[in-house]
Amino acid sequence: MRSAVQVVRSWWLGFYAASVVGGELQVHGPQPMSPELKEAVRARRGELVELLCTFCGSTWPPAPGSQIRGHEDFGLDMLEIPGVLQADVPARLARPRRKEAA
Repeated sequence: MRSAVQVVRSWWLGFYAASVVGGELQVHGPQPMSPELKEAVRARRGELVELLCTFCGSTWPPAPGSQIRGHEDFGLDMLEIPGVLQADVPARLARPRRKEAA
């Protein structure tokens, strides 16, 4: 099962737009989502709503002025930029960090 961050990356790569309207998640794209992505969105709906509302101005792509959009290195790794989101993203939303090689 994909994490919330992996779902957002899939939206990015698939040119999907998402928004939270009245507490409901709405996703639109140029093609239907794959069954695997649909299932991940269904399973992670609450986490995705929280992530979009907290960091993205309730929309994907992120709204101007949102925490993510305001970062100069906005891109595929925007949810892993040290000091911007890692410390603020609840543990259940963040992807586990890789162990550093000794």
